[in-house]
Amino acid sequence: MAYKNNKNFSCNSKKGSKEQLILKNQNLKKEKNEKYIYNFAINNSGIYNLIDLINNLEKTLSIILKYEVNDTKLSNLLGMGDRYVYRIKQEIKDKAFYSVTEKTISKWKTNLINALKHDYEDVLNIIVKFQQSQKQVPFAHRSSLHPQIKDDYFDIINTKEKAYWLGLLYADGNLGKDDRITLVQNFENSILVYRFAETIGFNIDKIEIHENENKVLVRIGNKRLAAGLKKYGIKPAKSKIIELPNFENRELNLAFLLGYYDGDGTINTSRITTGSLKFLEQIKAKYKIKNKIRTRKGAFDLHLGSDLFNEMLENYEYSLPRKRIKLQSSEERNQRLLQEREKVFKKAARLGGLAKRKLYLSKEELQDLLSYTNVSEIAEKYSVAKNTVYRRIKELNIKLS
Repeated sequence: MAYKNNKNFSCNSKKGSKEQLILKNQNLKKEKNEKYIYNFAINNSGIYNLIDLINNLEKTLSIILKYEVNDTKLSNLLGMGDRYVYRIKQEIKDKAFYSVTEKTISKWKTNLINALKHDYEDVLNIIVKFQQSQKQVPFAHRSSLHPQIKDDYFDIINTKEKAYWLGLLYADGNLGKDDRITLVQNFENSILVYRFAETIGFNIDKIEIHENENKVLVRIGNKRLAAGLKKYGIKPAKSKIIELPNFENRELNLAFLLGYYDGDGTINTSRITTGSLKFLEQIKAKYKIKNKIRTRKGAFDLHLGSDLFNEMLENYEYSLPRKRIKLQSSEERNQRLLQEREKVFKKAARLGGLAKRKLYLSKEELQDLLSYTNVSEIAEKYSVAKNTVYRRIKELNIKLS
């Protein structure tokens, strides 16, 4: 390859490498309208990626500015800070395709124009080449770090498996402004990270394990995967603004809800937690849930109910194993309540009078009742005065929300 209009810059020159030629010709005099365009180097995969762009920019700028432009100088010319290029190279050491937002590229162009004043046309052409490559290269070939990645996985949510992973990402996933997708779990739930990685074709060797922080995570920058997630409601800084997606059938909706529960649900209960009140209001309306939404430590809780929760488990079997604990159904719970009510009646008959009757419920039982009903209904169910229920709450040191 050669520099246009100057045969002395042939890559095949016997005088040395391209880098050496640049240094040997620092005293090169350019005529006003002369152009020095570096022919685009394409890597072995046939993809013009960000590493290629960096190399071409550094070589071309070295000629234009008549001094060697290294990573630090290029970082400053792009207006991105001294270590910007270094950080990029650390993340894509094997020349994986690394996408860049149009907003960032626009910033590069503006800063380069300001720095070069007049001789910026050829540099901008190099950047345009990279922009075209980002649009034209098939998504399936964009990452040599993850050659098996399924870029189109979230294009259409049409299986329970996809709906489940979307639900988990709603709870525990993160989508950065740079389209970087992250899923983090603690060691106890690390099976989810490995399953997710295997499902989307993520390179298992690239899973990050942080022992000191008790976390395992996958992190991948992929524009098409990110686009699919955005279409279904996942956005940067999503925790307080998520809304319930609606799928074509109940099976997909239940799988999504189970995925969310595995991320932000409380084991041995049907309770889910979120920072988005609207999200829970939509769930409550969609599934006709009678339980109240409660506020807890700046977040919102909703008990889905045992019947819905058990249906979720039956609908999709590959959820987090340690949370697959079937709850007592409403029919079983009503039967238990009737039996306990009979015991109360017998004890109350000996004591006589509604006001004298006591409530013989454990702390766990009473807390469970309070999660989906109120004091008046509990008093009516057990045929005791409301004050009796309040006294029992006080005795057991239960805090009412």
